[in-house]
Amino acid sequence: MTLSAKFRIPVKILPLGSIISNFDNIVFELVRVIPTQDGFIPYFWVSGENLNEFEHALEDHPRILSLELLDTVNHDRLYQAEWDVKHGEFFAGLIDTDAAVLEAYSNGRYWFFHFRFPDHDQLTQFYNYCVENEIRGIELEHVYSLNERSSHFFEYNLTPEQREALVLAAQRGYFSTPREVTLEELATELDISQQALSQRVRGATEKVVLGALNLPLKPE
Repeated sequence: MTLSAKFRIPVKILPLGSIISNFDNIVFELVRVIPTQDGFIPYFWVSGENLNEFEHALEDHPRILSLELLDTVNHDRLYQAEWDVKHGEFFAGLIDTDAAVLEAYSNGRYWFFHFRFPDHDQLTQFYNYCVENEIRGIELEHVYSLNERSSHFFEYNLTPEQREALVLAAQRGYFSTPREVTLEELATELDISQQALSQRVRGATEKVVLGALNLPLKPE
């Protein structure tokens, strides 16, 4: 039975954590991971401030093998990167268990991952791998089967940051006619960039609409 699992892990545990933790107001969202026997090539969005400086830091990272800017949309940047995955690290465990990454993002302090495992044994294998390799601070927040997901569609699969942004926008009157608050004002209250807040609100709104209509989420 296919299982979905949500994990939280301190940002510095992962190879790029040292870079992300040094930049304020950077939203890093991994949108696709392709497992291979030799590693994987992640595609990710970056939004926020000082993006040129952040890009240079990525290029200089010793574990980054290649980095390419694929597209820029409303100041958000889509990259393709390949990095060296070493045995005993978090990502190597994913490759070994054939886990599919449905969602992965960082808020500067933690990484939040949503995985799909082929079965319970693979999930257990991955968790044991993390314990055996002393990957500290990892927390399993939620596990559910696809049947449970379909019967609980009202949860909408929002990330904590998306829910926070959507709740604040609704409470402050962002969706009222006329609007009672701007994205800039909301972003200031959350202490993030306007671009980062816009991305969270758009993503959260799409998930809520699809969930409310009992439609499947778009595949990654």
